[in-house]
Amino acid sequence: MTRSTRRDTAHASTPDHHAGSVAKSVGDYAQVSIAARGFYALEFLLFDDAFLATDAPEYHCTLVQTISADIAATSQDILGNWTETYANKMRNPSPDSLYQSNEEVLQELFKALSAGLQFTSETRLGRPLGTFDRPRAKRAEARRSARSSKHVKLSLKALNELTVALSEADDVLSDKLDKGFKKALAKLSDLNDPTFASLLEPQTRIKVKVIQQSVDAVRAIVRAELGPSLSVAAGFNSLDGD
Repeated sequence: MTRSTRRDTAHASTPDHHAGSVAKSVGDYAQVSIAARGFYALEFLLFDDAFLATDAPEYHCTLVQTISADIAATSQDILGNWTETYANKMRNPSPDSLYQSNEEVLQELFKALSAGLQFTSETRLGRPLGTFDRPRAKRAEARRSARSSKHVKLSLKALNELTVALSEADDVLSDKLDKGFKKALAKLSDLNDPTFASLLEPQTRIKVKVIQQSVDAVRAIVRAELGPSLSVAAGFNSLDGD
């Protein structure tokens, strides 16, 4: 969680702040900064030592319940939007719809795959890796709840499933990609460090670096072979910046 995220979450969880009343209403809480909402904010409240030592346990409990309910409401909205609208638009492209052709649908799915691999390599692995002289283990995703490595695993498994669907017309390429994902997952299973906390140790750093290289190898195949086979390119995504 970034410094600004900690600041916003701290404001939202301090009884003398105006968020005190907001925290009691799921509807009102939906209007607060995104930094104080979602699973990362909830993780901060549940696992950060400073928040667990708060002198306002009742308020803390209320805030946890409100954030949980807000997450549930957001998840339900996303699911409803997908099942009732978005999935149908992707399955049935037409000239007057959001997606006008099958090619545009493939482009969107390919972009999701590319962005997912990029985020896992550059953020989930790259941020804690930092540099050789200055690893940044505390920047690992979900480190407080000891899920950093697990998030990499879940991401790779989900992206592998998407890759299988996109490459089903080419058995050779599909098998090549599947082997690439399995190699990355196998390297990850050899790492006995769920939060990347021991990156100062050269052996651990090498292992995490090898995992990142394995993910990047899959990215290279996706870009050089899967994209052309689908006649699409990754295009820009939210990770590319301005």
